[in-house]
Amino acid sequence: MNIHCFVTVCVLLGGPLASGAGEASCGVPLVATSADKTFTSPGYPSSYFPRQSCTWTITTEKENETILLNTTDSVLEKPPSGGLCDKDYVTVYNGQNSSNLLGTFCGNQQPVLSSGGNSLRVHLQTDDRNSYKGFKMQYKAVPATTCNVTMTAGWSPIQIVSPGYPNNYQSGLDCQWTISAPYETNIIVEVLFFDMETVPSCLNDFLLFKDGTSTYASQLAKICEATPSPIISTDNKMTIIFHSDSSVTGRGFRLQYTNEFTCGSTDLRASLNTEKYLNTPGYPRFLNFNLQCAWTISAPVGYRIQVELVCLYLQQSTSCVRDYLLFSDGLSSNDAELGKYCGYTTEHVINSSNHMTITFHTDGSTRRRGFSMKYKAERFLTTTTEAPHIYTCGTPMLSASASKWSHLSSPGYPSNYENNVNCSWEIAALVGNKISVEIVTLSVEQSTSCENDYLLISDGSSSNSAELGKYCGSTTGNIVSSNNHLTITFYTNGNVRRRGFTLKYMAIPSGCGDNQVIGFYETTYIESPNYPMYYPQNANCAWTISTNVEGYVIYVEAVYFNLEGDAACSDYVKLFDVFGSNEQMIGRWCGFGGPNTMGTGMAMRVRFHSDGSSSYKGFKLAFTAGKPQSAPSFAPNCGGIIGGILGGFVAVVVATICCFAISIKKKSSTNDQSQRSKSDGAIVTNVFSVPIHNTATTATTQLKPPPAYTENVKDDLRLYCQAVGPTDIQPLVTSSPSHASAYQGIDNPAGPS
Repeated sequence: MNIHCFVTVCVLLGGPLASGAGEASCGVPLVATSADKTFTSPGYPSSYFPRQSCTWTITTEKENETILLNTTDSVLEKPPSGGLCDKDYVTVYNGQNSSNLLGTFCGNQQPVLSSGGNSLRVHLQTDDRNSYKGFKMQYKAVPATTCNVTMTAGWSPIQIVSPGYPNNYQSGLDCQWTISAPYETNIIVEVLFFDMETVPSCLNDFLLFKDGTSTYASQLAKICEATPSPIISTDNKMTIIFHSDSSVTGRGFRLQYTNEFTCGSTDLRASLNTEKYLNTPGYPRFLNFNLQCAWTISAPVGYRIQVELVCLYLQQSTSCVRDYLLFSDGLSSNDAELGKYCGYTTEHVINSSNHMTITFHTDGSTRRRGFSMKYKAERFLTTTTEAPHIYTCGTPMLSASASKWSHLSSPGYPSNYENNVNCSWEIAALVGNKISVEIVTLSVEQSTSCENDYLLISDGSSSNSAELGKYCGSTTGNIVSSNNHLTITFYTNGNVRRRGFTLKYMAIPSGCGDNQVIGFYETTYIESPNYPMYYPQNANCAWTISTNVEGYVIYVEAVYFNLEGDAACSDYVKLFDVFGSNEQMIGRWCGFGGPNTMGTGMAMRVRFHSDGSSSYKGFKLAFTAGKPQSAPSFAPNCGGIIGGILGGFVAVVVATICCFAISIKKKSSTNDQSQRSKSDGAIVTNVFSVPIHNTATTATTQLKPPPAYTENVKDDLRLYCQAVGPTDIQPLVTSSPSHASAYQGIDNPAGPS
């Protein structure tokens, strides 16, 4: 065999010479310009070589530019179950230093990365096993002050650095990074390094994290110094805004973000009257995650939890060791097993005590739809250890009336309570109200810190909510909740027995309206009382929105708006510019549409009024602070100005002559008319009529409005079974009905678009 044949055989067998040939064709210096350029892994779109180690250095032509790197295609070896990229992977560094890592990716991930300075380093590393298609990357140079980037989040961490990092950032920057992650995941951001100007309220330089990508997304955090806590979105989108003013600068920041699939809850409450649903995230879409989720469902003592498994579609395995749904009778998955299920099944009913834990596990090897189930509380008498005594806690869900006191007593009152009682009652009121509780009588075993028998009042829909008061002995008192939910827990041990307690409770208006201050890029919202449910009658609310940024004004936009739209604008929203103690009205709105305008000062007042007739879903308004809109600037045209002056002079002369002639003619005409009027013996009068548009519309069937503040709220348990907080719903804003145009913006001035 000659040397030529030996080399050919070695290359075909993928030996050292083949690897060396591949290495010789990768790792070249690249220059980024303002035009998009691309580079690929060796052999792309065919397979790259095994044992490959390539490094590309990318630099810009100018010092004050950064590099935007976009992965447009990526097919590398995947790690097992979303683990670390340790087989075939690509690593990107900020600058030429290996310590300034921006991110490592593999599999099908296609990240977007941005440098802090004018250089990047991209490194490809492959092992000696399987080979894949590789990657294709697009890169270009952008001005350092152009830092608006759209990025994606995957399981591998990616880093964001401030422009100029690790050197100081420039003054006068306004950067924005928009991050999107796969559906049903959350974005988690950690602060790895932070060095920025620090002032109270972070008015100068700051990072602002917003929970979404819309202009009016809610604020997650605003920081100007390092925070140890991660910042987590509630959905799969997040916006990060960086602002620097014209004064002090620092080295900036280095953030790391990734996505995380979250599921499970420790505070689900079973309702007596309404079935609630629990599904796998994204059901009925297929799951392809390695999941470990747990939910805990609770009901008051004296009730048990009943679960109906509507549909289960998981991988079948012996003893359900791969994918499974486990039901446990208690607050932990280690409690007594009620059932363990996998494969395909429907219509299974599982009962537990007043606590149940549901554990869901998948190993990620197959894709299935998961499960759907519904659960509720069922009355179940519980006996104490001192048979034959039996106690019941009564209805666990209570509603507070706004016009009369309701009463609650310990089981058996005024007789002595039993030992080992554990009762819990949730009291709810309409949104826009608080709950006032007055303990009328209390006769409970006295103990230090009330650890034996006690009456506990919690500020929320769970006994785990903030404690408002814990009572024993004969103490009485008055308690007011901070919102429209309150929980009362009565507990006794196995020793002393007393008469117990009796108390009364009632809903009281919490009022509406407050004062809020917003800064750069911040958004705040106000909502009508009870939103997104119907607002009450006879409401009068006032809010003041202001900014502490000198020279900024307040912008307002209606996220949702639906008020009564009669011709008199009986229910309305009014906006006012506020200047010290003076107010100047901007406009009045009712019906559909709502405001979309700008104030002229640093403060705006919002007034909402509803009369005693019909009510609707109300409004949600978004407010931001920004620079006032101004007329466009232009360069003066001297020739045009001179020509305009001369032309204007000629026009004035001509107009004067015309007016003189018309005056003479009119005088003559007036005399003639006067003579005719006198001769006819009548007075002539000119009348100008202005047409009045008919704003009446055909009456439509309206839902029954909620009671007024002063009316009785009936104890209807169904009203509160699945109450939704006002900030949990983002209503879909649709176009107004055709008849609604006549109601839009009565007395509404033309605001900026």
